[in-house]
Order: sequence, then C-alpha cells, then structure tokens
Amino acid sequence: MPRQYRVQTVFLVVHLGAAACLAYLLTQYPLAPLVSWSALFWLALSLIANYSVIQVFAGGTPSSISAGFTVAAAIVVLFNPLVAAILVALGTLDARDFKRERRFSLTLYSRSMYAICAGGGALIFRSVMSSFPTGSEVGDLIVAIGITVLVYFLVNTTLTRAVVAALDNEPFFERYPFKGDLLLGYLFQGFVAMILVLLARQTQSLAVVVIGPLWGIRFSLQKVVELREINEQLIHSFADALDLRDHDTAGHTRRVATLARMIGRQLGLSRRELDNIYAAGSLHDLGKIGIPDAILLKAGKLERDEWEEMKKHPVMGASLLAPYRHLHHVTAIMRHHHERFDGTGYPDGMAGPDIPLGARVITVADTFMVITDGRQYRAARTVDEAVAEIRRCAGSQFDPTVVEAFLSLDPFSLRRSIDAIDVADKGRVLQALAPHPAWARLLGFKAA
Repeated sequence: MPRQYRVQTVFLVVHLGAAACLAYLLTQYPLAPLVSWSALFWLALSLIANYSVIQVFAGGTPSSISAGFTVAAAIVVLFNPLVAAILVALGTLDARDFKRERRFSLTLYSRSMYAICAGGGALIFRSVMSSFPTGSEVGDLIVAIGITVLVYFLVNTTLTRAVVAALDNEPFFERYPFKGDLLLGYLFQGFVAMILVLLARQTQSLAVVVIGPLWGIRFSLQKVVELREINEQLIHSFADALDLRDHDTAGHTRRVATLARMIGRQLGLSRRELDNIYAAGSLHDLGKIGIPDAILLKAGKLERDEWEEMKKHPVMGASLLAPYRHLHHVTAIMRHHHERFDGTGYPDGMAGPDIPLGARVITVADTFMVITDGRQYRAARTVDEAVAEIRRCAGSQFDPTVVEAFLSLDPFSLRRSIDAIDVADKGRVLQALAPHPAWARLLGFKAA
C-alpha cells in the first residue's frame, strides 16, 4: 500500500475507533462529572504534568519523557470511563501541540488514541475491581492498576507504533516499542498513580504533593540529558578531527560501520546492539588521532617499530572515550576490534567468545572493506579475493559464526549496496550514543 494511503488508513481507523468508543460510553455513563471542580482540577494537573517533556533516544527510537501517565492513570481510576477518556485526551496535550511544533493531524490522532487508551483502561479497571471480593483496598488497587496499566501500555504502544510505521513507511515490527524497560516505566508511574488516588480520596488537594517530587525528578533528568548531549558533541568532534587528518580513513570507518550493522542484523542482534556496533564501527579508528603523521599517512609499508606504534590505536581510541562511562559497550568493541579468534591478536590476546561480539563483527567488516578499498601502499582487490581470504581465516582470525552470517548476505550485493549508501550518517551514531539513564526507565517513554 502506498505510504500516503497507509497513513490515511491508520488515521481513519483510530479516529473511528475513538468515536465508537465515546459513543458507547455515552450510553453507559453520565457526562455530568465532567462539569465539576474535580474534573477541572485533574485536567489542570494532567496538562501541567504533560506540558514539559524531555526529548531522548531510547534504543535508537526518538522519544519523550514526562510524568503525564501518572496523572492519566489516576484519572482512569477516579472517574467513570467516559469522563476519564475525555480528560485524558485533553490533558495529554503538551508544549509541542500548543506551540504548533507538531502537525495538527498528529495532534488529533493523539487525542483519539488517548481516548481509546483511557476509556478502555477505565473499563478494564472497573471490571477487575468488581470481580474482587471485599478485601484489602490497597491490595485490590495494586492488582487492578497493574492490569489496567498493562492494557493501557499495549494499546498505547501499538497505536503509536502503527502511525510511526506508516509515516516512516516501514514494517510494523521493525521497531515495535514493547520493551521491558518501557513497561517498567509505565508500571512505576502506575504505582505512583495509586499513591495519588489514595491521597485524593482523603482530600483532593493532597494530590499536588506527589507532583512536586515528580517535577524535581524531571528537572534532574533534563540536566542529565543535557550533559550527555554535550558528551555526544565532544565525541563527534573527536571523529571530525580524525577526518581532517585522514579523509580516506573517514570514508573507511563509515563503510565498516554500515557493513557491520548489516552483519549484526543477520545475526539477529537487538536494535541497541546494532546501534552500539554502528557507533563503534564509526569510531573504531579514533585512536589513530594520536598516531604521528609520518606513520599514519605513510605511503609504503610500515617498519616493525612503526607497526608497533600503529597497533596502539585501539587502546588509544578506547581511552579517549573511557571517561564517558555510558559508552562502555562501545569502547569495549573499539578496544578489541583487532583481536583474533585464535587469541593471537592485539591488544589483549583475547580469544573466542571472550572477544565482544561487536568486535568480532567489526573485524570481519573491517577486513572486507580494507581488502576491497585498498590502502595507500596496496591496490584494492576484488570481492572474490576478499571472500576467499575471509573464508580461509575463519576459525583463526575470524569467528566462524560471524563469517557465515557475512557470506549469507552475498558479499557482491553488499559491496554494491554500501557504495550506493556511502554517505555521512551521523544521526545513526547519535542514536547509538544517546543517553539511556536509569531515571528514563523509571519514568517511562512515550513516542514523540
């Protein structure tokens, strides 16, 4: 289906679904509670919690964080399903909607989506609570809210993913956001929502007490994200500095990163692992920034002492990024991308599965690109010659499993594909290096 019709179909289905949901709820529940000070109070609380969001990348997917779901979950519990659907749909408007930073069609889509999520969630909550025998109020609330949050989460992430997949014209399951850390964030906010409900049942104004700490957490998280963004900018500066010294190396690292990601995908690695491999591939020669020009740019073969100096670059590159502790997976791949599967490589002589998988992938990708690209002192060779060399060294220099994955991709097609897409792709590196703080897992994510 063409992208335009796919997007329109998703929009139409969700809008019709929301209309049907509200029509049904109108026949079952009174609308009167919507016109009350209590409803106005919770609408204002929801708008405050949702208004200011923080942009982050979660596993490579652009997302935003807010405390909004905490208030939405409390509304689902405190109001009948009809009023809850309307309040949540209106209360989830944020700064991007008011400032017109988001297309109006997406703003409307979100309203329909949240009406379905909240209306359905409220129906589930009432059904679960009515099935419990009289017992502990807190215990019943924990179970009922947990089930409600799970349903809300499934509907929300599915509908969000549906529109993103349509807009990006990609398969639905390529980046489906059903992930443990995301669900954990929803459950955490559901727990806080239970506290909100218990406080509100005593006196409604006490609910404001919980928003203060949540706002403080949001402020702290924003500062963490800002610091991480500065780190990412510094990392790009490192890579750009190497590009200025050796333009050939800049193109080589980009091609290695592209090929390594293809091999990793063939191995069935997670998106986060693929992003780490791409980032490490893009920066795997970063340590060469510390190699003297007389060695780095030498037109002929290196002498023994020069080669020993060149062999220091994996450690130097990893050391440059060592202060950035959140990049430890990337730096481990960078440090060990010249290890050999039989243990005779450098810098640490690691062998077999002890070598990080990302490093084993980059070793194969690096070798293929070096052979087919050539060097100042050696002409480029054919794909057939590169494949023969990689086959010969499987089990000694290379991980046989990685070699098998590489060969299954058809190296001839790979080379043509890489040549066709060999353009700077800093966005992918930025996604891989993006912040992933623990607070983000607790607060949860919602699609941008």
